[in-house]
Amino acid sequence: MSASISASSAGLAERALQSAAGDNHFIVAPSVDLAVLTEIWRGVLRKADITPATHFFEAGGHALHAMEMLAALRVETGIDAPLGSVYELPTLAGFHSFLMSRSHHLGLRSVLPRNVVRLSPTSAGSGAPKVFCLHSGHYCWALAQRLDTDATLYAVAAEIFTDFVVGRSDIMPASIEALARAQVATIRTVQPRGPYCLFGFSLGGRVALEAARLLRGDGEDVPLLAIADTALAGSLRRQRLSWLRRHLRRVGVDGPAYLLQAWRTRQERHGRRQPPGLDNSRSRHAERDAYLRVDLRNRHDPASYDGPVVLFQTINDPDGYESDPGLGWPRIVSDRLEVHRVPGEHMTILKPPNVETVALVLRRHLGRLARADT
Repeated sequence: MSASISASSAGLAERALQSAAGDNHFIVAPSVDLAVLTEIWRGVLRKADITPATHFFEAGGHALHAMEMLAALRVETGIDAPLGSVYELPTLAGFHSFLMSRSHHLGLRSVLPRNVVRLSPTSAGSGAPKVFCLHSGHYCWALAQRLDTDATLYAVAAEIFTDFVVGRSDIMPASIEALARAQVATIRTVQPRGPYCLFGFSLGGRVALEAARLLRGDGEDVPLLAIADTALAGSLRRQRLSWLRRHLRRVGVDGPAYLLQAWRTRQERHGRRQPPGLDNSRSRHAERDAYLRVDLRNRHDPASYDGPVVLFQTINDPDGYESDPGLGWPRIVSDRLEVHRVPGEHMTILKPPNVETVALVLRRHLGRLARADT
């Protein structure tokens, strides 16, 4: 481990202990073997080349991976670390330093609810606008780094969704609207009054829409509702020839076994009437996640919305599909829809370098809000 990494990690660890969102009480062992932590990261990220400088999210990790890593850490070491610590200190060296930095027992009292994680670095001032990234907000880490002086971004997790996916509960969210109600309640504990800025990626765009509707119904101002690549019903059309070519290419690589796997995947995502069971494996978590997303999406029929919406749509359509301009949002948003095309595809829209386009547009909107407040 280099001296520069160690020095910077020690300072960040001190800060993380004060601000990481998570359990109120955090017990840490007197010694955490870096080799053990490295092996956990290798297993979760499925990468052999893990070094102290490895960045958890830039190496392909996301929220479910982070929860899986923390669960493995708990099993291997007995340490129950808060989810926020992974976002505060996303390098292996930084996270290890956090685990090692204080004595055996710490009574941490977080200023944030346990399902809220501050994504922005400390350079975002206390007076910066708050932007709440709903449901899939943990995908916004790279965006938060690029808006470091313009806004403070918070990821708001839907606990009932996550608990179902990882098997802590068999209670499914009733609807997108139910998720939105829970998330609005959480948002109000962080920011009791408006104006509110909301961001939603993928399914989170639907949750953000319904959250904005609830807040406006309560008389609050929502000057910024930003949606990243959320396709509404009927806005994606299958291009059968392109779809067939894609599957034939995969058969050429993986052999006939791919066809069986593709059929099973389709049954899991579209043909299952009951949610997958749970064997506590990564594949089973992914199946439950996919099932729940499809179920909630199919039962959501959004009404018209008369507030302003900023939509980010990828230039590249999903493989085998063609998308409508605006992804169906012009049907529910009248003349207050602003559409921006972003390079890349669905799963890369919030990753470098494509996220730069999203940050540039949001920075302009946030600047207007800041000037309006002065």
